[in-house]
Amino acid sequence: SFSFSFSFFVSGSRTVEEKKKMGFSLEEPSYPVVHPNPRPGKVLKNLNFTDLGWIAGFTLLSAPYMYMKGKPIRVASMWYGGGIGFCAGVCFAYQNSFKRFAGVSENAKLVKKYGEYKPE
Repeated sequence: SFSFSFSFFVSGSRTVEEKKKMGFSLEEPSYPVVHPNPRPGKVLKNLNFTDLGWIAGFTLLSAPYMYMKGKPIRVASMWYGGGIGFCAGVCFAYQNSFKRFAGVSENAKLVKKYGEYKPE
């Protein structure tokens, strides 16, 4: 079975040039790391109100836009656009939540809730 591990990409098994090609940040996190590789359920469980607002915003903007642009099948286009907007919003919110776990963005509440990550 396949298992994804973020630590595989940042460990010493790859050269700096390979990591740069992969699009990973080589800088130290600006905030304390809570968990370098959290499970998806944990990331989704820790979506905050702002993240939920992003999901709603993407959905509520894309559905009417597709209704206006979807002539002659406006209703079907609206539902399709709403679905695409919802998916985009979830991806954006997931990314923001993951960045808080990884210490890339402000995460004082997560540090208080889970504590700072201590490598073994």
